[in-house]
Amino acid sequence: MSRSILVIVVLVVLGLVAGWAYFKSRSWEVDDAALMSRYGEGSEMIELDGARFRYKDTGSGPAIILLHGAFANLNYWDDWATELEGNHRVIRFDVPPEGIGDPDPKGYSHDRVAELVGLLADELGVEKFAVSGLSRGGTAATLYAGRNPDRVTHLILSNTPLLNTPPDAVKLSPAYARGGWIAENLLSSYRPMFFWNAFFEFNTHDPSRIGEDRRRLFMDMNNREGATEDLVAMRSMGADRPEERNITAASAVTAPTLFITTHSRSLPLVEQERVIRLFDHLPAETIAVDTGHFPAMETGAETAAIVARFMADNPTASPNAGEQPQD
Repeated sequence: MSRSILVIVVLVVLGLVAGWAYFKSRSWEVDDAALMSRYGEGSEMIELDGARFRYKDTGSGPAIILLHGAFANLNYWDDWATELEGNHRVIRFDVPPEGIGDPDPKGYSHDRVAELVGLLADELGVEKFAVSGLSRGGTAATLYAGRNPDRVTHLILSNTPLLNTPPDAVKLSPAYARGGWIAENLLSSYRPMFFWNAFFEFNTHDPSRIGEDRRRLFMDMNNREGATEDLVAMRSMGADRPEERNITAASAVTAPTLFITTHSRSLPLVEQERVIRLFDHLPAETIAVDTGHFPAMETGAETAAIVARFMADNPTASPNAGEQPQD
């Protein structure tokens, strides 16, 4: 072997070792201070029952609390907040273990998230409110609405997995599966932009609707300190859904309920329809939209208008119960 080839081989090996050490040390993790600086405008931190997390409370009028899904954070709802806060009080928070905050000592179950909804509403002085949830956030929203019918004015759900999905119902795209494997096995769970490009290619109906700023938001938030442990916690939580618990909660919901159905590959339409049938006792409404798993990001203005119209068409006895206190 010539000296020049030997030098190249040594440099390549050293580069690989340095790269492995870098990812293994998790020096790539983004701290909360940096995340607040980049994405936290108008938001605050709060601690409730040992859980410390970020929330945002804007607008005035009847209140609506928004619960995001896995991998997301309260910024997922930015477009809805922009459209709704002129006539509604919009409350959203980073659902532990995601977003900005500390580990919740009481865990990350859907029951715990539902509990935090009530605690946050109490802390902010909100007596009655609508609640909307995407994906696992929808499960927590359903639990809260079924257990607290006297407080929930409306329930809005999209891509909510209340029932166990058959193993062969979801087939990841090769790029998405490959990106996940590389992140977990070669990069110590660091998820670079190529992973998020594949993620949105799989989870949206039109990936061009998700700009670079939102892709970077997801990348930064999911490469924050503690994100690896959070992912493990979420996977264990979603591995087996307590169907009986969820069915009981759905059957106890009394609020007017809106289902936003989509072209989600993570929860195919046939699975969405199975969930909708759990609410046959209600005068529920279903609206199909031309999006993938993230309707509030892909068609934010359109879906926010659907929600605003739905709540206006189904008024409550106490429409001002969730308004911000006036100075």
